[in-house]
Amino acid sequence: MSRIDDLIAKQCPSGVRFASIGEVAAVSSGATPSKSVTAYWVDGTIPWLSSGEVNKETIYQADTLISQSGYDSCSTKMIPPGAVVMALAGQGKTRGTVARTRLECCTNQSLAAIVPDEALDGDFLFHFLRTQYSRLRDLSSGDGTRGGLNLAMIRSYKVPVPPLEVQREIVRILDTFTELEADLEVELQSEVDARRQQHDYYRDAILRPTREAGQVVRLADVAEVISGFAFKSNEFSNDTADVALLRGDNIGQGKLNERPFKRWHRAPNDGLERYELLPGDVVLAMDRPWVPAGLKWARITDQVGPALLVQRVARLRPRTATLSQQFLGALISSPAFTRHVLAVATGNTVPHISGAQIGSFAFQLPSLARQLELASKLEDFDAKQIGLHEAVATERAQRRTQYEHYRDRLLTFKELGQ
Repeated sequence: MSRIDDLIAKQCPSGVRFASIGEVAAVSSGATPSKSVTAYWVDGTIPWLSSGEVNKETIYQADTLISQSGYDSCSTKMIPPGAVVMALAGQGKTRGTVARTRLECCTNQSLAAIVPDEALDGDFLFHFLRTQYSRLRDLSSGDGTRGGLNLAMIRSYKVPVPPLEVQREIVRILDTFTELEADLEVELQSEVDARRQQHDYYRDAILRPTREAGQVVRLADVAEVISGFAFKSNEFSNDTADVALLRGDNIGQGKLNERPFKRWHRAPNDGLERYELLPGDVVLAMDRPWVPAGLKWARITDQVGPALLVQRVARLRPRTATLSQQFLGALISSPAFTRHVLAVATGNTVPHISGAQIGSFAFQLPSLARQLELASKLEDFDAKQIGLHEAVATERAQRRTQYEHYRDRLLTFKELGQ
């Protein structure tokens, strides 16, 4: 910071000039060639940006190339490397997000292209506008999700214009921070991946068949596997009805997620006793049964309260005293069971598994005492894995907070004349 402080004290001791973006940059929007003309989108050579690409932050290449005829057919314009693009609209967090370009390209109409003049460094503008995200969204016309920025708003938005030497030194520092943060992210992710591989290795090793472990059984031999009852979407409510409906949307990876339960008013003698869920029951999504991190399964806890199983979700419950609930959960979370599900699932658009396919999983059944011992070890592995993820998330948040603190300090200036 002392280098920046010295530069500001030397070159602009009375404050920094602020100017509207329109005074120090050309601002324009692009356009989209007709999607109905195939020739505009085939064998393209001209990089064309859409609003989602602002999430790259620094754009080295475009996701889409249009042809020369497509470019000539609409009012999009070429912008040089070193420009800043800003999303004018978009659902979620896109609107007001900025990126800097490292290539000559054109854009669609949902992006504003800002090309600085000789007084303003494009990378400096990019870093500054990133600090203005919330304010830019507040400027958006319309409501919180459908509002939009326009070129007039952007042209009139005021930005600091310190001497170029100051701008470039700030860019150098912030880019160094960004590189260090990226390196840290790679290190953290490598640690998470290595621990996950270690975790899966030991989980597989613990459940690997041995001569002493016991007889080989199918899951259906020792556990009841059923799917839930069908209901109509207009029959549930979101109020305090007496029972929760356990649906696939409520199941995360190894636990129930925080999505609210749909509620159900039970009628006397409704015949749904078979679908009641009890603490310790294992539930497994039957449609799209896996996510990148693993299977969508969970164990029912005491906190759930009265709940019913619905269609497209399987409930697994030990059928005999030879299978413990804890070991059943260990089986369902094992890489071996995941491989089984991936092998037997059907359907390309919506992968699906049946109760029979779940029940066909074969494994070696240890003694009850050995089951409890193995399940306890696996729970310990799980706890350590969760602890690692929490530590990594905390480290990421702390580094992000630190970066934003120094970035905001570097980009806060006393305005000339105030």
